Amino acid sequence: IAYQTAFLKTYYPHEFFVASMSMELSNQKKLSEFYEELKRLNIPIIRPDINESFADFSSDGNKFYYALGAIKNVGFEAVSNVIKERSKNGKFKNLSDFINRVNPKDINKLQLEGLVQAGAFDNLNNNRQSLFNSIPSIILKSKNIHENKIANQINLFGELEDDQTNFLVNTLDWVIDKKLAKEFETLGFYISDHPLNQYKTIFNQYNIINYEDFETNNSILSSNIASTVLKVQEKKTLKGTSYGIVKFSDLSNVFELFIFSDIFEINRDLLVEGNSLLLTLIKNYKNKDKTQTRINVKNIISLQD
Repeated sequence: IAYQTAFLKTYYPHEFFVASMSMELSNQKKLSEFYEELKRLNIPIIRPDINESFADFSSDGNKFYYALGAIKNVGFEAVSNVIKERSKNGKFKNLSDFINRVNPKDINKLQLEGLVQAGAFDNLNNNRQSLFNSIPSIILKSKNIHENKIANQINLFGELEDDQTNFLVNTLDWVIDKKLAKEFETLGFYISDHPLNQYKTIFNQYNIINYEDFETNNSILSSNIASTVLKVQEKKTLKGTSYGIVKFSDLSNVFELFIFSDIFEINRDLLVEGNSLLLTLIKNYKNKDKTQTRINVKNIISLQD
């Protein structure tokens, strides 16, 4: 089985990932691992897009299309109906066209929230906060249009499909950190960008390296690592003090660190999912061969600060 898997991944990578990821459609952790592998193999990935993606994972032999059905709270059957409409009558010209054509049964609140947060409407309107805050109006407008069509009434909204200002909330978009945090929430990983990219200009100034380089280089005993918090598990010792097991993401990898109670307690406000941090790490070897290491977190600072 291992040989067959390696063979397929090497010679038929698109087919391999389409089949493998389709079997793990609701497993965000596994999909994240596959996504990292796709990037490593330099396979072009089309992130969730209402006009390009499909309900399931797919590929044209060159590009790999991320599945809309893999987005959290986006039902596979419902989004399949949306794709059938797109296939039958062409791509959606704008958000009004989408609302006018899609059956309201296929666009409930949770589904729209997932699609917006994942960036599936970015090519129609890239202000995700405006779309997100407008979801109740979008649903109401869709139901009214559908009822009017059933009653054979004149659909005045159809004549104004290019004018989207009459139902969208007028607001600024989410800041990059919040936008990416919501994207992570619905996909399980970052796909359009990584929060750390906005801080890359200071990496050299603070001698920041990747966690993998720090972990594998035996000559480096201490270093600064830039990372974004993915998940925080708070635990209790027998004495009742808190410590943390925290999952982080840097620009090349995902890793977990054990954070002792003294550091954990004073940095509780910083250790929040979506926060980007500067970690000072210290490496201690447990044996002379330097094959067993213990990595401790010495200091934590907000990268934004």
